[in-house]
Amino acid sequence: MKIIQSKILVLLSLVVLTVLGCSKGNSSDTAKENMKSDMKDDKMTMKKVLVVYHSMTGTTEKVAEMIKEKLGADILEIEPENEYDLKTIEEVVKKQMADKEKVAIKKVEGDLSEYDTIIIGTPAWFSEVSLPLQTYLSEQDLSGKTVAVFTTYGGTYGDLLTNFEKNVKAKEVKKGIAFSGKQVNEGIEKELDAWLETLK
Repeated sequence: MKIIQSKILVLLSLVVLTVLGCSKGNSSDTAKENMKSDMKDDKMTMKKVLVVYHSMTGTTEKVAEMIKEKLGADILEIEPENEYDLKTIEEVVKKQMADKEKVAIKKVEGDLSEYDTIIIGTPAWFSEVSLPLQTYLSEQDLSGKTVAVFTTYGGTYGDLLTNFEKNVKAKEVKKGIAFSGKQVNEGIEKELDAWLETLK
């Protein structure tokens, strides 16, 4: 009788161990699948962002740096080969625009193929993207990118945002945003955060 009871106990123990083993295995498999799913979701949402900007007075640069910090983005400054003099810039830029001059820019490092989203930051020059940025953009292939623009301005930015959205050739062009120099100085945290949410 004792031998039979012992055998029954051994069998029950084996059954329990088997059930626990299967349960543990299933739990482990489920955890692995969930991890794979989470990693896939993260990969889909982790877009690589580049902020490209040109700044004359530092206002556009300030916003570009804020975006860099908020998104963990890379940043690239576009500079003209011949620096503008703030005293004569209005006269010089008017002539360059009238002559449809392609302003020479300093060589920049960076391969846009690495990025999913390109954010362009520009001062408003007579309601247009600054000439150094126009040169840069004319040399880039944005056809597979999501692109957005922000501008900073002193007087007015006119149709800069709508013209940019119409004319840039990209996979997707998001709605841009404009900040006056006064707004940037007083604080644009809330507005900037709301805009950046629309780019996701």
